[in-house]
Amino acid sequence: MEHNMRALFLAALFLIAVGFGLAFGFGFAAQRVASGINGSVALGAATLVATTWFGLWQFEKTKRKEAEARIFAQRAEIYHRLVVMLRDMIFAVKGWSEQRSETDLARDLSAITYDMIVWGGQDTIRQLMNLSDTSPTDVGGMMRRMSDLFRAIRKDLGHSDDAQLPEDIVLAMIVSDEREAVRAQMRSTQ
Repeated sequence: MEHNMRALFLAALFLIAVGFGLAFGFGFAAQRVASGINGSVALGAATLVATTWFGLWQFEKTKRKEAEARIFAQRAEIYHRLVVMLRDMIFAVKGWSEQRSETDLARDLSAITYDMIVWGGQDTIRQLMNLSDTSPTDVGGMMRRMSDLFRAIRKDLGHSDDAQLPEDIVLAMIVSDEREAVRAQMRSTQ
């Protein structure tokens, strides 16, 4: 939401600047024509200034997109490591894989968290912090916060999911017989 508001603000600011530039350029050209300078020269100068400014703006926009693409690649790799770690923790609770020591889990989570300082999106970092603040005995709260974390991860990676999908992703990790009970616990913690 904040990103969209910023984009709208920048677009409005750009349109105002272009409008002001055009008005100034045409006003300058009209004044020069009235004072005896060739109108086509003045209009050509205004066009040159506007074209140069637009080219610089487009170059800056392209650089920003390239930077976002580099960030995306790093971010996706870190988020993948985090999701795999969460999956393995759930599998260990279910007895489907070997239980790891708390020290190993804390070390891996700490490494992921530090990587996210550089590459992670702010909402995802906050959701990861919220997840780590949840009591292990609060299953519904833990699942709700995991759902919020998945929502933030998928949004950072460019997905436009419906509101239900992150909850469904968490529930897909649970045996089907337990899904409705866990869904009720998740919703009771909102």
